[in-house]
Amino acid sequence: MRKAKFISAVLGAVAAAAAAGGCAEDPARKVQSAEQARRLEGLQELASENSERSFAAAAQAISHDDVMTARAAVRAIGRMPQRGAAPVLAKVLAADNRPEVREEAAVALSYCAAPEAAQVLREVVRKDAAAPVRAAAAIGMGRVGNLSDVELLLNVGDSDPDRLVQYQAVGALERILGIGFTFEPNLPEDRRRLTLEKVRESATVRAEVLRNRPAPHRAKGAAP
Repeated sequence: MRKAKFISAVLGAVAAAAAAGGCAEDPARKVQSAEQARRLEGLQELASENSERSFAAAAQAISHDDVMTARAAVRAIGRMPQRGAAPVLAKVLAADNRPEVREEAAVALSYCAAPEAAQVLREVVRKDAAAPVRAAAAIGMGRVGNLSDVELLLNVGDSDPDRLVQYQAVGALERILGIGFTFEPNLPEDRRRLTLEKVRESATVRAEVLRNRPAPHRAKGAAP
C-alpha cells in the first residue's frame, strides 16, 4: 500500500512538472513585465530563440525607458545578425539619446558582418558626443579590421579630446596591423606627441606592407 502511494505521488509530481513546462511563459510577455529581472531574462530567451518574432520583440524593447533593459535588447539584437541586426543598431547609434545604449550598439554592430557596419562605426568615432561611445566604436573598428581605417584611427588617436578614445584608437590600430605600440595617453603633451609621431610612422609603413602583400595562394579546387 505504501509502495502504491509512493508511486502515485511520484507520477503526480512528474505530471505537474510536465504541465508546468508546457505552460512556460512566452519570453515576449516577460519583456513586458514590470520587473526588470524578468525583462532581462525574457530578452536572453528571445536571443536564444532567434526567430523573426523574437527579433521583432527585442527590437521593440530597445525603446524601453529602463536603460538596462534597452541595453539587454541591443545585445539580444546583436546575437541575431542574420535577421537584419545592422540596420537596427545603426538606427540606435543615430537616434537614441542615451549614451549607454549607443555604446552597447557600437559594440554589437562590430560583430555584424554587414557592409554598412564599418561605415557607421567610422561616423560614430568621429561625431558621437559621448566619449565612451566613440571609444566603443574605435574598439569595434579594430575588430572589423579594415586597412582603409588606419588613417582615420591615427587622426582619432592624435586629436580626439578624450584620452581614453585616443588610447582605444591606437589599440584598434594594433589589432588591424598586428603590431604593438608603446602608447600612454596620459604622458605629458610633448612626450605624447612624440610617441604619436612614432605610431604614425610605424603604422603607415606596416599598412603599406599589408596592402602590397600577395594574396595567399589557394590550392586548385580548394574552397574560397
